[in-house]
Amino acid sequence: MAMKKLLCLAALLVAATGMKAQEQAAHQWWVKPMVGGTYSRPAGSGMDNLEYKLGLTAGAEVIYQPPRQEVFSVSGGLLYSQQGYKVNTSSNMTMSLNYLNIPLLMNFRLSDGLTLKIGLQPACLLASNASFKLMGQEMSLDMSDGHETWNLTAPVGLAFNTGAGVVLDFRYYIGLSNIESSEMTLAGQTIQNEGSRGRHSVFMLTLGYQFNL
Repeated sequence: MAMKKLLCLAALLVAATGMKAQEQAAHQWWVKPMVGGTYSRPAGSGMDNLEYKLGLTAGAEVIYQPPRQEVFSVSGGLLYSQQGYKVNTSSNMTMSLNYLNIPLLMNFRLSDGLTLKIGLQPACLLASNASFKLMGQEMSLDMSDGHETWNLTAPVGLAFNTGAGVVLDFRYYIGLSNIESSEMTLAGQTIQNEGSRGRHSVFMLTLGYQFNL
């Protein structure tokens, strides 16, 4: 009789363990809302007089971890990002470039809480605006025609998960495509943009909260 009870108890424990394993296997999707800041400027020849500009970024990412995989995962997201640069001249011009970024990342867990992230990020230009001073007056000029609608960068970064779902994420974005158009129209005149047109160089630091779907 005692042996029968032990076998029943063992069967219940095995069933409970199997249910727990199935529950854990089902939790392979996460969502991470995130907010933070950017520090950006173009890189390339002829860009030495440009200074870094601070901006804001916010959005969310979805993370997928394949079954029975503890090291590798992939993620994709949408991030609104304020980027651009400053020109160190008497006009103190600031170029504001606002993007919808689409980070597509491969994630490799290096240790408990620490993850390496690499991938590609297409971005769509939402707005481009130059603000400056002219004869003591604050001026603003729409520069969307002078910038490429789409560009591509390669993000590389590290993320630290505190274990309570809070994630600190640092990334550097290496520009792979030109920011500016090869020509633009200004005051009815077509202007050719020859030589280097700059590529993004962006540092980004965000704070996010990651939870199971």
